[in-house]
Amino acid sequence: MSAKLRAMPKGRTPVFSLGMDIFHTNCKDDFSVAQTFSLLYRRFAIGISSAPSRTFEPTGDPQNRLLPSSKVNVAPRPIRWGEGKDLSAGRVRPSGIAHRKSSIPSPHRMGRGLGRGALQLSATAFFRRRRATDGRRCSRLKVCATTSGVRRRDALSCRGFTLIELLVVIAVIGILASLLVPALSQAKAKAQETRCLNNLKQLGLATLMYAEEHKGLIQIDAPLDPGSTWGSILSTNQNLKSFDIFVCPLYSPKRFTNWFKTYGVRQDPVRESTSGEFGEILKTDAIVKPTEYLHLTDTTSRGRQGIGAEQYYYFRVESDREVHARHKQKANGLFIDGHVEGCKRPRLEGLGISGLYDKDTVPAYY
Repeated sequence: MSAKLRAMPKGRTPVFSLGMDIFHTNCKDDFSVAQTFSLLYRRFAIGISSAPSRTFEPTGDPQNRLLPSSKVNVAPRPIRWGEGKDLSAGRVRPSGIAHRKSSIPSPHRMGRGLGRGALQLSATAFFRRRRATDGRRCSRLKVCATTSGVRRRDALSCRGFTLIELLVVIAVIGILASLLVPALSQAKAKAQETRCLNNLKQLGLATLMYAEEHKGLIQIDAPLDPGSTWGSILSTNQNLKSFDIFVCPLYSPKRFTNWFKTYGVRQDPVRESTSGEFGEILKTDAIVKPTEYLHLTDTTSRGRQGIGAEQYYYFRVESDREVHARHKQKANGLFIDGHVEGCKRPRLEGLGISGLYDKDTVPAYY
């Protein structure tokens, strides 16, 4: 068993020249110090320390192997650990050296192609390598612990709803819907009421223009022409193209279908304010109180002409329940002076009109 300290040139690191060939391709870098020296001791114990001493120097071999030579006196290059960092794996490695590579000749690499030979390692670099390997192992353990913690939190965050949580959510949604639907219905009804008043206002402007062009006279009926109504006469004379303005958007049919299902015109004005053989001409100048004369309004058919629960083209003050208060107990109406108004029960009764404040239950008979 031989172990001798070789004197190195000035500036070089003292090394141990240990004759051995136990390190071959089956040896690995991460052997412990105890295992390494145990193998050395066992090898020296059997008396194979008489092999010629050789020293080696790293070459340009991409595999970082050392080729045998007769004798080359070179000390290992000092390695400065900690200059470079492998942030992706959490380990420290020498600066300028590839991932998981080292410039220190490893035992199993030196054993390739050598057979028997001498191994020359720097003791200082050897123990630094050992500490760096331990640091890499600790980093791996930390990464594994962190990864397992993340996976555990992901598993907890991805769990599904329980039955109770699902029922609570459904109950809350149902309560919100029950509160929201009536509000939406009221908003829709208000919008339709406003649209109805707007339609009557446009018809009022067309009526006043018609009266001005005909010296204050307005034809409200055509007894000798069963197919004509006040609406068709006004539309023809004023060239009204949008027929939907003749229909209330809240009540059936809601859109224009024919001239019998429109807003209703008053067909029984005071005798002094009419002319013609059948009283079909209204003289607007003869009306004493234009602001109290309801000319057009919301109506319902009440079974007339076999029509059930739909708009109808005329009403009479003397008849009951032909004016329909469908807008929250109000009937929208156009007065002969041109203003529109939503008339409640007191207002209608003040005008001498008995309106319908419920649904029209008279059925159609065809």
